[in-house]
Amino acid sequence: MRTGIPFQNGRDMRRNLKGRPHGVKSIPDILRKLGAEPDAEGHKLEKVMRKVYALALKGEAWAVHFIADRTEGKALQRIGGIDEPRPLFVQFVSADEPEVKPTKIKQLPEA
Repeated sequence: MRTGIPFQNGRDMRRNLKGRPHGVKSIPDILRKLGAEPDAEGHKLEKVMRKVYALALKGEAWAVHFIADRTEGKALQRIGGIDEPRPLFVQFVSADEPEVKPTKIKQLPEA
Protein backbone atom coordinates (compact mmCIF):
# COMPACT_ATOMS: atom_id res chain seq x y z
CA MET A 1 0.00 0.00 0.00
CA ARG A 2 1.33 3.43 -0.89
CA THR A 3 1.56 6.10 1.79
CA GLY A 4 2.44 9.79 1.77
CA ILE A 5 0.87 10.27 -1.65
CA PRO A 6 -2.33 12.30 -2.22
CA PHE A 7 -5.52 10.38 -3.01
CA GLN A 8 -5.96 9.56 -6.66
CA ASN A 9 -9.15 10.46 -8.50
CA GLY A 10 -11.55 7.58 -8.77
CA ARG A 11 -11.00 4.42 -6.79
CA ASP A 12 -8.01 4.79 -4.49
CA MET A 13 -7.53 1.67 -2.36
CA ARG A 14 -6.88 3.78 0.77
CA ARG A 15 -10.33 5.39 0.77
CA ASN A 16 -13.30 4.04 2.69
CA LEU A 17 -15.75 4.12 -0.19
CA LYS A 18 -18.64 2.53 1.67
CA GLY A 19 -18.26 4.60 4.87
CA ARG A 20 -20.39 3.96 7.93
CA PRO A 21 -23.65 2.22 7.04
CA HIS A 22 -26.83 4.29 7.42
CA GLY A 23 -28.65 3.77 10.69
CA VAL A 24 -25.58 2.71 12.67
CA LYS A 25 -25.22 4.90 15.74
CA SER A 26 -21.96 5.95 17.35
CA ILE A 27 -21.04 4.99 20.91
CA PRO A 28 -21.72 8.50 22.32
CA ASP A 29 -25.19 8.46 20.71
CA ILE A 30 -25.97 5.10 22.31
CA LEU A 31 -24.69 6.26 25.71
CA ARG A 32 -26.79 9.45 25.55
CA LYS A 33 -29.88 7.41 24.73
CA LEU A 34 -29.24 4.98 27.61
CA GLY A 35 -28.54 7.84 30.02
CA ALA A 36 -31.82 9.53 29.15
CA GLU A 37 -33.88 6.44 29.95
CA PRO A 38 -35.92 6.80 33.14
CA ASP A 39 -35.09 4.72 36.18
CA ALA A 40 -36.82 4.27 39.54
CA GLU A 41 -34.64 7.07 40.98
CA GLY A 42 -34.69 9.36 37.95
CA HIS A 43 -32.63 9.19 34.78
CA LYS A 44 -29.77 6.68 34.58
CA LEU A 45 -27.28 9.43 33.72
CA GLU A 46 -28.20 11.28 36.90
CA LYS A 47 -27.65 8.08 38.89
CA VAL A 48 -24.19 7.69 37.34
CA MET A 49 -23.30 11.32 38.10
CA ARG A 50 -24.39 10.86 41.73
CA LYS A 51 -22.03 7.86 41.94
CA VAL A 52 -19.14 9.91 40.51
CA TYR A 53 -19.87 12.67 43.04
CA ALA A 54 -19.87 10.13 45.89
CA LEU A 55 -16.51 8.75 44.69
CA ALA A 56 -15.11 12.30 44.56
CA LEU A 57 -16.17 12.83 48.18
CA LYS A 58 -14.35 9.60 49.12
CA GLY A 59 -11.14 11.01 47.61
CA GLU A 60 -11.01 9.44 44.15
CA ALA A 61 -8.79 11.89 42.24
CA TRP A 62 -10.16 11.02 38.80
CA ALA A 63 -13.71 11.76 40.00
CA VAL A 64 -12.65 15.14 41.40
CA HIS A 65 -10.96 16.01 38.06
CA PHE A 66 -14.00 14.79 36.14
CA ILE A 67 -16.36 17.04 38.11
CA ALA A 68 -14.00 20.04 38.02
CA ASP A 69 -13.47 19.74 34.26
CA ARG A 70 -17.20 19.76 33.64
CA THR A 71 -18.15 22.50 36.08
CA GLU A 72 -15.19 24.89 35.89
CA GLY A 73 -13.80 23.94 32.49
CA LYS A 74 -10.43 22.44 31.74
CA ALA A 75 -7.38 24.49 32.66
CA LEU A 76 -5.66 26.24 29.78
CA GLN A 77 -2.25 24.91 28.89
CA ARG A 78 0.43 27.20 27.59
CA ILE A 79 2.27 25.97 24.55
CA GLY A 80 6.02 26.18 24.46
CA GLY A 81 7.22 29.02 26.40
CA ILE A 82 9.64 31.05 28.26
CA ASP A 83 8.78 32.63 31.55
CA GLU A 84 10.03 36.11 30.80
CA PRO A 85 9.13 38.01 27.62
CA ARG A 86 11.87 38.63 25.11
CA PRO A 87 11.93 41.52 22.66
CA LEU A 88 10.82 40.86 19.11
CA PHE A 89 13.33 41.54 16.36
CA VAL A 90 12.14 42.18 12.82
CA GLN A 91 14.46 42.29 9.85
CA PHE A 92 13.40 44.06 6.67
CA VAL A 93 15.39 42.94 3.65
CA SER A 94 15.32 44.51 0.23
CA ALA A 95 17.21 43.81 -2.97
CA ASP A 96 18.76 47.31 -2.90
CA GLU A 97 20.23 47.02 0.61
CA PRO A 98 21.43 43.45 1.15
CA GLU A 99 22.80 44.07 4.66
CA VAL A 100 20.16 45.55 6.91
CA LYS A 101 20.53 45.30 10.66
CA PRO A 102 17.64 43.93 12.74
CA THR A 103 15.35 46.53 14.31
CA LYS A 104 14.16 46.11 17.89
CA ILE A 105 10.37 46.41 18.26
CA LYS A 106 8.81 47.66 21.50
CA GLN A 107 7.53 44.83 23.74
CA LEU A 108 3.74 44.62 23.63
CA PRO A 109 1.89 44.53 26.97
CA GLU A 110 0.45 41.18 27.95
CA ALA A 111 -3.28 40.77 27.46
